[in-house]
Amino acid sequence: MKKLWKTLFAALLVLPLFTGVFGAETVNAAEATTTNVTINKRIWKDGKAPAQDSMQNTGEKMDFGGVPLEGAGFTAYDVTDAYLALIANGKS
Repeated sequence: MKKLWKTLFAALLVLPLFTGVFGAETVNAAEATTTNVTINKRIWKDGKAPAQDSMQNTGEKMDFGGVPLEGAGFTAYDVTDAYLALIANGKS
């Protein structure tokens, strides 16, 4: 009877190893997509934005007060490769 319990216990310890091997799935990244970004660049006469703690930024074109700053330019940079290189070197 003692040998049966040892065998059963050993089988229970080995079972997770087999479920990890046979239950593994191959996962692939989704296809690349594009995202639109709306930038609300504003200017205020006194140089400071009014405190609007209750306004939720929805990501759509919004009125945050002030006057739209026409011609404001922004450049987006893809720093993914540099970020991944830092992570590979143990940096965060």
